[in-house]
Formats: sequence, C-alpha cells, structure tokens
Amino acid sequence: MKKMILAAVLVLAIGLSACGGTAGGAQTPAADSPTETPSTVPSIPQETQIQILEANRSSWEFREPYESPWFYTFTDLDLNGRLEVIAASTQGSGVFTYVNFYEVRADGSGVDNLYHANVEIEGPDDWPEIVLDRLPCYYDAAAGRYYYPCEGVTHDGYAHQYYSWQALCLKDGVADWELIASKNVDWDENGSDTTECRDAQGTVISQQDYDSAVERRFAGMQQMELTLNWTQVEIPFEGEPVETAKTAAIQEQSAEPAVQQSGADAEVTAGDDAAAYSSVIEQYKIAFEPGNSRNAEYAWTNGLSEMIEYASGVGYALEDLDGNGIRELIIAGLGTDDFSEKNIFALYTLEDGAPVPIAVSYARMRYYLQTDNSIRYVGSSGAFHTNIVRSRLNGSSLETIEMIFTTEETKPDGSYYAACYYQEGDSERVPSEKSVKISEEDFRMRLEQMEADTVLPELTLIAGN
Repeated sequence: MKKMILAAVLVLAIGLSACGGTAGGAQTPAADSPTETPSTVPSIPQETQIQILEANRSSWEFREPYESPWFYTFTDLDLNGRLEVIAASTQGSGVFTYVNFYEVRADGSGVDNLYHANVEIEGPDDWPEIVLDRLPCYYDAAAGRYYYPCEGVTHDGYAHQYYSWQALCLKDGVADWELIASKNVDWDENGSDTTECRDAQGTVISQQDYDSAVERRFAGMQQMELTLNWTQVEIPFEGEPVETAKTAAIQEQSAEPAVQQSGADAEVTAGDDAAAYSSVIEQYKIAFEPGNSRNAEYAWTNGLSEMIEYASGVGYALEDLDGNGIRELIIAGLGTDDFSEKNIFALYTLEDGAPVPIAVSYARMRYYLQTDNSIRYVGSSGAFHTNIVRSRLNGSSLETIEMIFTTEETKPDGSYYAACYYQEGDSERVPSEKSVKISEEDFRMRLEQMEADTVLPELTLIAGN
C-alpha cells in the first residue's frame, strides 16, 4: 500500500489560527489563550509519532470494500503533544459515520483507543459527520479543554431526518461528545415538512435557536479554527487499496475521442479516455441491477447516485466542460421517468489521474447540464425553501454564477410565505447583501429559461436498457 503520511499530518499547535470570540473577528488570541506547551508533553519527535501511528495502522484502518471510501488524518486535539489519528467512514442511506480514534501513548510504546464502546449519538456507534476540512474550536480556559462542534444527520428513509449539533472533546483519554441541540424534520406526502428543535435538556426551541446553539453554548470562550488534511482511501473488491490526498493537484490528461461502445458488457480499453474513470463506470455497472433491492444500498455505500432507481438504464459521456483539456465523466440515466429526466446522476473529473466526484444527485438535490456547459443545481428542504444554482466548473470546484431561491418569511398578519430572491455570485448565507427580492413571476421566468437550456449529451450504455 502506498503511504501518504505527510499529506495527512496536522499538529494543532500549528494548525489553529486564533481569532476573536466571533467568526470573522480580529485574529488576536484572547488573554487567557494557552501560550505554553503542557508540561506533560513527552519528548517524542513528531516524525516518530507518525511512524508509531503508521506501525499500528491495523488498529485504526477500515478494511472492507463496503466501508470504502474512508478518510484519515493525524492531529492533536487536546494539545498534549501526542498525536491522534481520526479514521472515519460515512456509509449507508441512514448517513452513519463510523470512527476509529487512537492516540500515541505517553511512553511511545504504542497507541491507545480513545473510542469507548458504549457511545450512542445519532444512532448506534454513529458520530457526527466529522470529515470536514475545517472545524471550529472553542477553548474553555477554566476547564483547560478544547471543544470541536460539528453537525450530524441521520436519515430514516426520505420521510424523517434527525440533525444534531455535537461538540467533540477528549476527556480522560476518551473521545466524548456533548449534545448541544437537536432537530427533527418529518416530511408528508405533499413534500411539506414539520420541524421540531430541542436543546440539550429536551426543551423545545425555535429553528433560530437551533442554528445559533453552538455560539450560545460557547459564548465568551476563545474561538479558533482547526484545519484538517484528510487522506482518502478507496478499497476495491480486488487489488490493493488506493490512497489519494483529498486536495490533490490536477494532472494533465489526453483529450483524444473516446471509443463509443454499448451493451452491459462494454469494455474500457487502455487507449480510451474512459480508462481513467473505469473504476467509477464499473461501480455503476455493479449498482445497476434492475429489480435488485440492494441497488440503493450499494449506491449509498459507494457514494453513487440513488437516481439509478428512476431509470431503466445508466450510461456515461465524456465532455471537457471547463476547457482545460481534461474531459469530465458524466453519469446519467437512460429511459428515465419525468422526475429524473435530463438529470446528471454524477459528475467526475481527474486529479492526479484519479477520478474525484464534483457533483452527485439525490432525490431532493439534483444536477443538470446547461447548453453553455454550466451546471444547474436544484435543491429543496421544504415547501418554503428551494435553491436553484447555476455554476461553472473550475478544475474540481463549482463556482456560483447566479442563483434563484425561496426562503420562509413572515407576513404582517403573522403567516408564513415563500419569498423569492435572485443573486449573482456566492455567499455564505442567503439571503445576503447580494440578494435581490423578485416576484414569483420573475422567479418562474428565470427557472423556465434555465430548464429550456438543459441538455444531456449522447450516452454510452453502462448497464440496463
């Protein structure tokens, strides 16, 4: 197995960028900010600690193909001078995150398991979705502890979703989570949602209180930010695992025309542009087994699109969408119903010669290709909340060109309605200072124009008919 040790390493003492008590504040440490290395820090060089973690890889790695892809990173969350490894795998339609969490022993003789067996957060052995590039950090000077909040979600089918804000903290050699607030969302057959939020004590709170629960819980504490460099591990059904840095550079690829083939048993030849995407194409071939109830489970487990359930076949096309000489892989359905017509099931590009996903469609979050090679996203989180975003591809990222969206607002009589907005470019929150309120008619006209510009290239059959 190829090792990518240094790409995954981050020591918190270096990676934490101190700032004020609110996000975006002046980057000045608070007066009670820890400025000295704890006296308990062992004199074990960092490179040696990395070697210890790698030597004990069998303790924390995931090994089964159905656990792929999984991610890991080295860090020091409690600033005790001893590195930890976080290995995480998010799997299944329920969005369960499984974590292996180990720390180098003080004497350097091995690693200790920081994950206690009785943890139950969103579900059995389910952690919040921690594979994030950045985590906020709050330092409790009185207790000498660091808290890392992140949000988790669990699906119980499409009709019920459970969200929760949790804060990770190392306590006495154990990785534990503190519940801050929770949110339950239930959908009815008409697509309307009922949302109930509660605080850590179980008291009903508003949606606004849920959204601000983290800031209120850690008010007055020093706020910092932790940057995590994750390494992704793919476990094929046959062959050696493959590791790639999550943020690898783009490698130049040939733009020769692809060899068009058809049929469920179509082969990808070495001279074909599609050869670089063969692993993805093979996964969709395996996933698409009409009448097999495990289709959706396999798709979720492998990060594929569940939209295969709405088509009688699945195919692919290769298009250079941003003109950089690298052709993107477009996965889409054949014989789709109206719900998924012209829908891009998934979009991939190449980084260091390996396929990486740019966009993956789900029932309530779908992507479409426009005639100008831009990508349109359509998402909904309820009757009052719809987002339609048109973006351009830049390498492996989507950059927002424009968006139209609706959000819940209150009329003078206290009733709620879906307010319509238009915005150019991106912003952290919507509505923002860039947003312009528009009429429902203007909203519909803009949407109809985007839908009229939707296109789907000719597909080469992968499976089905």
